Amino acid sequence: MEYLLIALILTFTHSGAFWVGVKHEEANTVRMELIAVKAAEKSQEAAAIEIAKIEIKNTTIEAKVIERVRTEKVYSECEHTDETYKLILEAYK
Repeated sequence: MEYLLIALILTFTHSGAFWVGVKHEEANTVRMELIAVKAAEKSQEAAAIEIAKIEIKNTTIEAKVIERVRTEKVYSECEHTDETYKLILEAYK
């Protein structure tokens, strides 16, 4: 009879400890999920703040248009002046 009583006490103690362990693990999981949600919110806030700091600058590019028309019968006879050649090189930069 004593052994049966000891066995019952150990069973209930083990069951109680198991239940406490399960609840502890559930609470730990909820805590980790809450931490993940808070971290995501903070990162979104930080990104929004940094994006808001970006200054948009509109730049207008002005270029001089120079039209020179020369007609040559053969392309190999065409020659660029030094000034035209410099403008062509600048356009490639």
